[in-house]
Amino acid sequence: MSGFTLSAFLNFAVYVVVCCILQVEGRHVKRACKNSEIDIMSSTGAKIEPWTLSRIQLPRLSKTFSSDGHKLTFEFKTTSQSGLLFYGTMRNRRASKLIVLQLVRGKLFYNTRCPSADSGLLLPTTYRLDDGKWHTVEFRREGRKGYIILDNQPYFKSYPVTCKLTSFVFGGLEPVDAATVLPLLLTSTHFDGCIRNLSLNIDHGLAPRYYAVSICS
Repeated sequence: MSGFTLSAFLNFAVYVVVCCILQVEGRHVKRACKNSEIDIMSSTGAKIEPWTLSRIQLPRLSKTFSSDGHKLTFEFKTTSQSGLLFYGTMRNRRASKLIVLQLVRGKLFYNTRCPSADSGLLLPTTYRLDDGKWHTVEFRREGRKGYIILDNQPYFKSYPVTCKLTSFVFGGLEPVDAATVLPLLLTSTHFDGCIRNLSLNIDHGLAPRYYAVSICS
């Protein structure tokens, strides 16, 4: 292995061990896990790794997430105190409308940037969420309101949320969204942990896309 250092080997392994190459565009390599047991929409779930590429995307919903009764539910577990759990956006020229949920020092922080209002709200839980146990999150729309339910407890039910969303990203950041999402983040751009049992009560259109993730244990 002359000329091939341990550092170079580890950097190479980070990119190839859990995902296969789907396509190469110029100098940019897109990777995703394909034909594996990884399934964020089942109890198997997916492990978001602490790597720049690691994320899961619902690229384009077949119906806009904006109406009364629309809801998104998932479970997560982590031992990291901070990280980006998910964000939703209107997928067009830029991510101008945003809903962001992030872990900040073991608590959930809920951001909105919508025509009705911009907000930054800390969920006032009496316990931390970086305990390595499974926790359930639901984002629900009721009329012009949008709120979070954490472990069956609703928060901010009276808060107006008028964003229309067509795409969700879990555990990481799409490079194209960086300029608009980063100003809302109080923490790392990545979530280091597991997500499972993702569910939407509307047709989510294209299948989830997995980038540099592994099977959740």
